[in-house]
Amino acid sequence: GDNIIDYLYAGDLFGNIWKFDVSSANTTNWKSTFLSGGFPAPLYIAKDDTGNSQPITSRVQVSTHPKFKTSTDTMVYFGTGKYLEASDTSTSGETTQSFYGIWDNGSVIPNRTKLLAQTIIEERSVTSLGSLRLVSDNPINWSIPATHRGWYLDLINTGNGVTSNKGERQVSNSIIRNSRIIFTTLIPTGDACDAGGTGWLMELDP
Repeated sequence: GDNIIDYLYAGDLFGNIWKFDVSSANTTNWKSTFLSGGFPAPLYIAKDDTGNSQPITSRVQVSTHPKFKTSTDTMVYFGTGKYLEASDTSTSGETTQSFYGIWDNGSVIPNRTKLLAQTIIEERSVTSLGSLRLVSDNPINWSIPATHRGWYLDLINTGNGVTSNKGERQVSNSIIRNSRIIFTTLIPTGDACDAGGTGWLMELDP
């Protein structure tokens, strides 16, 4: 509350979410918040259900926790996926990417089993509104000790027996507005001569 930065969050191409402590007035004391054997350790490593790393190429968003309003309890929101290399235009056989909301309570999150899964249930066309997505609203348990350390949403329509993620990914910055986390996704066409791809505008209750 003093307009002085205390912590920095950042993601990388290996799916790591890093937290750096810059709260000291002495810059020589700035360091990775989490350590393992004396070496920097991430707050969380984004991986899909099969253990594949999910790259992070867009800026993370940070806000207060919906239940615990202390300075040591924050929520970190980020999506995964990259659109940097020629291979990133593929629309099949791609690692499923996700959007996350994770709770930083001062300890490392070991894996996604500590997170609540939300899913894209259905996609439908509605007259005058266009194409819409229906997303699950599974209730999260923020109790202490923590049952859930956050949630994740895989970017794949699970309805109607769909098994392909179509290469969908989140590669642009998200924003928090009016109690919503808002972001767009990208679905490449796979055609080098095409002007671009398609995607979805997602608005979630964080």
